Amino acid sequence: MTPYLRAGIPGDFRPFACLEPDGRLTGHDVELLEALAREAGMELRIVPTDWTGLAEGLGRDYEVAAGGVSITPEREARGDFLPAYAPFWKTGIVRREALGRFRSPEDLNDPSVTVIKNPGGTNERWVDANLTRARVILEPDNVAIPRVAAGDGDLMVTDVTEARHYAALDERLAVLPFPLTPVQTKGIWMAKGWADASRLRNAWTRLEEDDTLRRLLARWELEA
Repeated sequence: MTPYLRAGIPGDFRPFACLEPDGRLTGHDVELLEALAREAGMELRIVPTDWTGLAEGLGRDYEVAAGGVSITPEREARGDFLPAYAPFWKTGIVRREALGRFRSPEDLNDPSVTVIKNPGGTNERWVDANLTRARVILEPDNVAIPRVAAGDGDLMVTDVTEARHYAALDERLAVLPFPLTPVQTKGIWMAKGWADASRLRNAWTRLEEDDTLRRLLARWELEA
């Protein structure tokens, strides 16, 4: 009997994983998990989740979590990660016409600045910890960056990978020219004590050896 690889994916974070209007789930992490499952001789099952419930579902509803999961000490304490990939830092995406208004991180923390944040992830935690004086709007849908272009907010804090993606699609948007955090990395988050973890680690090693991992990163423009 073919074992299942159940993967919890929020599906709202380009270019790692995003649910398209036609119902397809696309992105780097989706293709990565498909390749890992094939190499490990497992059947991939995607389990829809959200960032707020991601940790609670790990080990209960699914064995791995992906879709743009940042490696943090808190998450490492609750699970294990496959090798890190996709170096990034947090930044902000703003309207291009307002780019000159923000010259340092301190300029963001002002009552005149309206920040759009998403619940449950590291972006929300950064906003809550660092933008205590700004006006903050909660937006449940992570695919809300176009709201900035429309003028609903001045800024949305996200990873530089996602910010660059949207700025390339919409000429009204621009990426802040300075980082908000040190460089971090993404990873496939595995439940502690999962019996098939070694099967997935071995599959990762084989995909690394045949250059599949590098080609996937290049395809989704996630190389360092």
